Amino acid sequence: MRKRSRVGFGVLSCVAVLLAGCAVATDERNSFAECDGAANEAPARTTAPRRAVKTAGAVGADRAERNFEVSGERKMAYRTDLVLQCQDVPKAVRSAGEIARRYHGYVAESDNLSIRVKIPVEEADAALTELEALGKVTDRKITAQDVTDQYVDTQVRIDNLRKLQEKLTQLLSRAKNVEETLKVERELSRVTTDLERYEATMKNLALRVAMVDMSLRFHAVMAPAAPGPMVPIPWVGELGTEISRRDFLLNQSDDVPFKVDIPAGFAVLFSNDSTLYAVNSEDVVLKLSQRLNFRDADAPFYRALVERALFSQNGYRKTASETITANRREFVTVSGERQLGDAPVRYWVALNIHDKGWFGRNEIVAAVELWGKPEAVQKVDTKALLESVRF
Repeated sequence: MRKRSRVGFGVLSCVAVLLAGCAVATDERNSFAECDGAANEAPARTTAPRRAVKTAGAVGADRAERNFEVSGERKMAYRTDLVLQCQDVPKAVRSAGEIARRYHGYVAESDNLSIRVKIPVEEADAALTELEALGKVTDRKITAQDVTDQYVDTQVRIDNLRKLQEKLTQLLSRAKNVEETLKVERELSRVTTDLERYEATMKNLALRVAMVDMSLRFHAVMAPAAPGPMVPIPWVGELGTEISRRDFLLNQSDDVPFKVDIPAGFAVLFSNDSTLYAVNSEDVVLKLSQRLNFRDADAPFYRALVERALFSQNGYRKTASETITANRREFVTVSGERQLGDAPVRYWVALNIHDKGWFGRNEIVAAVELWGKPEAVQKVDTKALLESVRF
């Protein structure tokens, strides 16, 4: 019995000496086991400074220079941040992911406007060139962190913890009673947990060294508008755009822009001294309007603008363009058709330039417009309508 006690005391003494020589700090104190007898002393820790390699001002720099150097002596962790402008942001995000996979990388995270990818350091320069081509680079920053000391320090601590784990496992096999077993098991569990944490840290460091972390954020910009037809007079450009109109002001006014015999079957809904709207039972709309003319603007000028507005800008198919003499006045007339939903609509307009001034020049442009279903518009006698116009 005495001999057994001496053996137990010897095991406990060994554990005590081992634990005294191996200081393993808890996670809360952010330090781990060190054992002078298990391995050489770990080198002193240093905080590796972060240094900027490229900044936004380096956009357009000589791309022959490598941004991501692979060194056998130092362990470098690289990070890249790009801000780009492009027209199709979702497409650019998808393309960035495809580029990463093509260079043996992967997508770490993404959303509607940004993406973060990891790309092997050996292929990162080539991948960066393609990523920057996805849009206009407005901000570019590449940083490098030297993690060599942290890498070496972590590896030494892993080696020490593994040796300590092996010694504790041997002590556990020689424990003679429950008390000794529990003490060794508690310490072995703590050392194993610390070892797993350090191994996870080493895996993370190895990943940071092997893969460049690239973050891209995209901002949408509008595509430059293609040059379209020029219609410098706004009201001419709006001709034919009221064909879907279904609501009209009702005022029962006797004012009219100019005198005209409203065709039979039409009712005047609204009128004042510049505009008149009338409709018939077949939903044909008659509109009269007048505006001041621009100096030197003549009938051929308005014909060209009206055709441009209707056929190049507002989507009409040309049906006619002619000059009609009515009541000793010349009217430029243009007509066309277009689809409105599932039904075709015909639009017709006649313009006349006349001088209302008693003294000096006071030219007015008078416009007579009709629109509605083609067969209904054709029933309106436009020649008689223009014959009835009086200024």
